[in-house]
Amino acid sequence: MDPLRLALAFGPLAVYLIAVGLLNLSRKPWVVSGGRESCALAIALAGMLTVGPIELFLPRAAATVYGAKAWAMIAGLYFLGATLLILLQRPRLTIYNCPTAIVRQAVGDVTRQLDGCATTVGDTYVLPNRQVQFHLDSVPVVRNTSLVSIGEHQSLDGWKALEARLADVLTPRSVTPNVSGTALVAVGVAILVLIGQRWVDGAVEIAKLIEQMLHTAG
Repeated sequence: MDPLRLALAFGPLAVYLIAVGLLNLSRKPWVVSGGRESCALAIALAGMLTVGPIELFLPRAAATVYGAKAWAMIAGLYFLGATLLILLQRPRLTIYNCPTAIVRQAVGDVTRQLDGCATTVGDTYVLPNRQVQFHLDSVPVVRNTSLVSIGEHQSLDGWKALEARLADVLTPRSVTPNVSGTALVAVGVAILVLIGQRWVDGAVEIAKLIEQMLHTAG
């Protein structure tokens, strides 16, 4: 793989890994909505999909006629499709860098505050007056816990209230850094170093590729 394609494929993924690793290495929990999490993942995977299957099935005639504009149209189509999928997703919240026991206690307290009729069965929570139902899905190794919605009838206002209240409760807490974040940061940095090395070694090749792309676009 040439240096330019290598950077396009793995550069966004490396930045994503470093960002998630730094979240886990911080000293406070982070509450992230499912939409924002999916959006970040879509951006991280955009390069790999573009250089991989999208480039493989890109019509050669379109690339010849439109040049670089064809790639712009493909990118626009990808992000429109990703946006549609994100909007169609069921509500979800993810808490980074927080032990499951703390999350479970905070969720129990917050659900009772938001809805006096809230019920809990194991890790399943139902807030009938808020039209919110979810269960906890935890990954103890990386200290991440997700609140995954159950059922079709969900209130977005109820989920927004749940997110805001959990952020108010969990964000001020101080926790020990999650050592698993070190591995994510290390992998991301290693990828960036590899990309940088390939760019230095293939500077002439990259210049020719960019010149060729600009010439085709013109």
